[in-house]
Amino acid sequence: MTTTPPGAPQGPITRERAAQVAREAIAGLKEGTEFVLDEERTIEKDWGWVFSFCTKAYLQSRSPMDIVPGTGPLVVEKADGDFSFLSTSVPPGVAVAEYERRRAEGVARPPKPKS
Repeated sequence: MTTTPPGAPQGPITRERAAQVAREAIAGLKEGTEFVLDEERTIEKDWGWVFSFCTKAYLQSRSPMDIVPGTGPLVVEKADGDFSFLSTSVPPGVAVAEYERRRAEGVARPPKPKS
């Protein structure tokens, strides 16, 4: 099963294109809630980027009342623009380390949420 978004470029992508892929991935995750990337927390890796996202309300207020549970890291692969939502049941650093371990072992990427 391919996890590359429709219309994704073939070949390496830029950080700007990766951010666009991430924005498209988080758009409409929960009806009535606007999610945005927390750009200051973006991490670049050799293989791609790790994006953090949250509600727009939380980014503006930093109030815990504006947090939506389950908004963990999202990774976008530099090679092809493929993206994966990572586990939210562990700290983000652990989720990224697990993704990297599975990636190095050639294990399939996590499935996408159902639309």
